[in-house]
Amino acid sequence: MIRPEEITNWDIVRDALKVRIKNQSSVQKHVSGITEQIEDLTVEYVIDMSGDMTQTAVFQENILPTWGVTREEVISIAKQNVLQEPMLFMPLTQMLFGVENKSEDPCPYVVTIGSGSCYGARPIILPENQEIISKELGGDFYILPSSVHEVLVLPADRSVEVNDLRKMVVTINYTEVSSEDWLSDNVYLYDSKAKEIKIASGQKKQNKNISWLQSLKDKEDPEEQEEKDMFCR
Repeated sequence: MIRPEEITNWDIVRDALKVRIKNQSSVQKHVSGITEQIEDLTVEYVIDMSGDMTQTAVFQENILPTWGVTREEVISIAKQNVLQEPMLFMPLTQMLFGVENKSEDPCPYVVTIGSGSCYGARPIILPENQEIISKELGGDFYILPSSVHEVLVLPADRSVEVNDLRKMVVTINYTEVSSEDWLSDNVYLYDSKAKEIKIASGQKKQNKNISWLQSLKDKEDPEEQEEKDMFCR
């Protein structure tokens, strides 16, 4: 726990520098500090005041001389701090039901912080984690923004229409995700050759039943329809 009066102490703040991902429309420009942009997503560099990202502090660049560091050093250290956090990368069916996916169409994977920390979607922005996911999924992959706390990833070589994925994301966002936790209605593509994340195009592909989604619906107990609080809300 960092006290407000300790924010000017670089030795204390250094290990508490983190990143969080929000939609650019959710970021208040007049109070934003150091940020980077990935399409419509804003990566904010913040101080984790509580140790679990439930309380964060946005800082302005005018504090950097007090700390004795540059903007680039802050960004690098914050990303290294996130890299040291355990990334949870697990099939969705295993996360929800404790069972392996046995269909021919692979289940998407959940990507979040293993400790259950708030703003757990942050591992997806790190190149090192993108490489791990790309290797596991066989190259390019889609990113489905579940919330600011987690994302889903799915191989991009599957015969699924991007528009179908986006419709699913939008439906879940408007029925299951609070406005505070909303990340985006877009589906993203990680290009393993360019090593970058971009909004996926709506190019038509051969339509195919998304069996992993149907399997989730089939396994859901009809008497347990309330939202699962898997991560920090």
